[in-house]
Amino acid sequence: MNRLWVRLGFVIIMLAVVFTSGYRLLHSEQQRNIEYDAARTYAALTWTLTVALVDLRSAQQAYVAGGQDPHEWFAQAASQLGRLKDGLANLRAISKSSEAVEAVAAADALVERLGRVGESARNHTTIGQVLMASDLVFTDGKEFTRQAAEQLERARAAEAEARLRRHGEIRTDDVMTAAVAAIFIIGVTFVLLPRGGTPSAAVEHPADPSEPLVPADVTLVSAEWEVNRAGGVDARPVPAVAALGGDGEPPSNVGVSNPASDVPDLTATAQLCTDLGRVSGSDDLDDLLGRAGDLLNASGLIVWVRDSSGRALRPATCHGYTPQILVRLGRLACDGESATATAYRTARLQVVSAGERGRGAVAVPLVSSSADTGRCVGVLSAEMRHGWEANDGVQATATILAAQLATVVTADPAHVEFEARA
Repeated sequence: MNRLWVRLGFVIIMLAVVFTSGYRLLHSEQQRNIEYDAARTYAALTWTLTVALVDLRSAQQAYVAGGQDPHEWFAQAASQLGRLKDGLANLRAISKSSEAVEAVAAADALVERLGRVGESARNHTTIGQVLMASDLVFTDGKEFTRQAAEQLERARAAEAEARLRRHGEIRTDDVMTAAVAAIFIIGVTFVLLPRGGTPSAAVEHPADPSEPLVPADVTLVSAEWEVNRAGGVDARPVPAVAALGGDGEPPSNVGVSNPASDVPDLTATAQLCTDLGRVSGSDDLDDLLGRAGDLLNASGLIVWVRDSSGRALRPATCHGYTPQILVRLGRLACDGESATATAYRTARLQVVSAGERGRGAVAVPLVSSSADTGRCVGVLSAEMRHGWEANDGVQATATILAAQLATVVTADPAHVEFEARA
């Protein structure tokens, strides 16, 4: 995923998803506001019609009240009846629920019957049959008014429930939209992340960018050099962990890669650390170093310890190299410019990139908490295959193993000289 146009395409798609999701969420918010306002309007209209029902019943009761002009109340009843019919027509038009539409239709029919009751009461009042008019108004009129008010309340409740369901559907859509957008953005971000680790800051480059990295002080030597030398081939050692500057030739192996999926097995790492804590002899340590080399995909490992002078490091044990190579390496000055010496002085992991044709390496300090040995007792150097030195997981695993080795390996006692084993 290092091609610029591919990364740019993913970024454009991600921005399109963000803008589309934002638009959908904004539209949903507007829909929720519309639904909320509509629910309030519907409730207010049903309340207004209920009040109009009460006013119509009061006007009809005034037909038979003593000392009242019935003709004035005839006009008011007719006006209230017209308002009720218009309001019910509007209420039915804005109803979204089928149950609410049914309830409004029932209320309309009851208002129609209430209007006929009022017309009959008016006729009886006009011809002087007040008792008959009172019976109609206070029995049938009262019952029809009560039933119409109940139907209006039923319509209001059904419409409120329908609006509430609509609110829930809109909110669910919003959650789904936000979740899909978040998952897509996280996925694209993960795809766009750089793969593999970055070399340590301790690896320096020449002032001239066109000048190749040239090793000077070799601390690890490929075992293949001894084979070439024994066969009479004039070959230089293949350096891995080294400082820059001086004379030398670049490494000769080709095809370095660093796939992001190549990481050490954590279970195997935990078991190896457990076995390191139980080590009882040099033979056990050699076997565990072999397992460490397989775990780190290293062609060779060397454990350096501080010698008795306190100013140099000597190879104590190794994996992947012959004893003759250890003798040839000799001792390494602690104040040198190599990555191993730098790791010892700074007590920090050092990384040397493989370059185009060579193997890379890491140098990890063996830090001890013992008061008599000091802060750093030695260095674990590993020559890596296939560019694994740049992998963050490999560097972390090497650091863990070095921390465990620091509890096993000790520096030489002061003022006592020890020769490296042949």
